[in-house]
Amino acid sequence: MEIAQRPKLQAVQASGTSRWLTIMLGYAAFLIIFWVAVYLDAFSPGTAAGDFATMTAFP
Repeated sequence: MEIAQRPKLQAVQASGTSRWLTIMLGYAAFLIIFWVAVYLDAFSPGTAAGDFATMTAFP
């Protein structure tokens, strides 16, 4: 009985620009938009500043 040999994979070289910078900028943009949405929602009518501070300190 013979052991099956796996074909060797070719080394992958980076072609073109790497995409990690684009992904990180996308996450940063999403985070900033999320922070703005939370900020605007937190100080909407009906939410006191003390309530927001309590929710932040004691989730």
